[in-house]
Amino acid sequence: MLDLHNHTSFSPDGKIELCEMVQKARDMGITVFGTTEHWDYDYVMANITVQKTDIPAYVRAATEMKQSMNGEGFTYLLGAECGYHKDACAYYTRKIAEHSFDYIINSTHVTDGKDCYFQEYFRGKSRETAYKRYFETVLESLSAPYPWHILGHLGYVSRNAPYENPRITYEEYKGYYDEILTTLIAKEKTLEVNTNVKTCGYLILPHGEILKRYFALGGRRVSFGSDAHRADSMLQSYELVIGLLKSIGFNSLTYYVNGEERQFPI
Repeated sequence: MLDLHNHTSFSPDGKIELCEMVQKARDMGITVFGTTEHWDYDYVMANITVQKTDIPAYVRAATEMKQSMNGEGFTYLLGAECGYHKDACAYYTRKIAEHSFDYIINSTHVTDGKDCYFQEYFRGKSRETAYKRYFETVLESLSAPYPWHILGHLGYVSRNAPYENPRITYEEYKGYYDEILTTLIAKEKTLEVNTNVKTCGYLILPHGEILKRYFALGGRRVSFGSDAHRADSMLQSYELVIGLLKSIGFNSLTYYVNGEERQFPI
C-alpha cells in the first residue's frame, strides 16, 4: 500500500507527531509512505495570517526518520505541499533547491486572495464564478517554474462549498478539465487521487468521471493521498480507490524518490 499526502504536527493543522505517524504507517502495512507538510507561501503573498511551517526543522526530522525507518519493505519519503500563488513562485524555486525533497505536491488553495475552502471566498460569487476562478488558477499553477511532481486534490474548491449541489461534473466544466488533464500529460506530471473530500459530494477528488477522462486522454500517472492530518485518516478509502483505478485500466501508482519517478503496481 502507498499513501503520499499526509500532514503531521509540523503543519499548523496537523494533529500527530512525525515519528508517531511514520511508525503508524509502517504498522498498518503501508510500504511507501510520504509526509507533505504545508508550505503556505501562497497565504503570505495573499496577506492571509497563517502559522508558518518550520521547513528546515521538518526536513531535518524527516531526514533522520528516513535514515532510521527505511528498509525491510518500508520506504518513507520526504515531501512538501506548496500552495500555489503566482507571486510565490520565485520563493519556492529558491527554497526548494536548498533541501533534498523526494517530491513536491502543487496545490491550489488560494484563489482571488482567499483560500477557497473557507466561506469568505464564496461571498458575492455565483457557483459558476467561484468554480471557474478556481479552475483558472489551477491552470495557471501548471506553469509554476519550481520543480513539482503531483497535482494535489483537483476539485478542492468543492470541499466546503456552500451550494445545495456542490458537485463538479465533467460535463459542466469539461473545457477546464480537458485543458488541465492534457497539460498534466504533456508535462509528464502526476494526478493525485485524494480521499479527504469533506462535503464535496463525491468519495474522491477528482471523482471517477474525471479519472476515466484522464485515462482516455492518455494519462497514466496517478498517486494516492489520504491527505491525513491525524492517525485515523491515514489510508482512508484506499481499497475503493485501487478498485476504481483498476476498473478504469490503471495498473500502477506513481511515486518519486529523490525526484525520480517510480511505479507501484496495484
